[in-house]
Amino acid sequence: LFELGQAEFWVGYVAWQRGDLQGAEKPFINYMKYSRELLEREPENSDYSMELSYAYSNLGSLARASGNSRAALDNFILSADINAVELKKHPDDVDLIYSYAEGLSWIGSTKADLGDLSGSEQAFGQISTLLQPIYDKEENARVTFTLASNMAFQAEANLYLGDMKSAKALNAESMRILDM
Repeated sequence: LFELGQAEFWVGYVAWQRGDLQGAEKPFINYMKYSRELLEREPENSDYSMELSYAYSNLGSLARASGNSRAALDNFILSADINAVELKKHPDDVDLIYSYAEGLSWIGSTKADLGDLSGSEQAFGQISTLLQPIYDKEENARVTFTLASNMAFQAEANLYLGDMKSAKALNAESMRILDM
């Protein structure tokens, strides 16, 4: 089932990369189906939980690319919820923290698409809370770039919300991080 799911993912991914969003949908749905079945068989398997999280994220990305922001947000939230559960089990796993932060970033961007600027700002703020301790503790280019980028996104949300002071501070901090 795992290999079948992986094959479906890659078929969908290739279709998506070719701009064939409709062609990507069925393989991504199949990937979801196989990921669910794996997790049903082994509910405590964190790897299978993460596969299901990835499947939700893929469907969210596909829905967002298709202009269906509401469905995208629903899928991104389901993906992030799985990440949050796994993070409670493995709180020091940097890759898992990063994965959760990526999911929150999708949520923040999609909430902005839907006009929920407060929700967008909150999602980007959660990313800073997750990534700042890793950034402070170790040199990690992926975390550094993601932290700075999401601070810029949070600054943009603050700007649109009329909070110039926070927007300026976040933008300055984002630039400081990227200059290092």
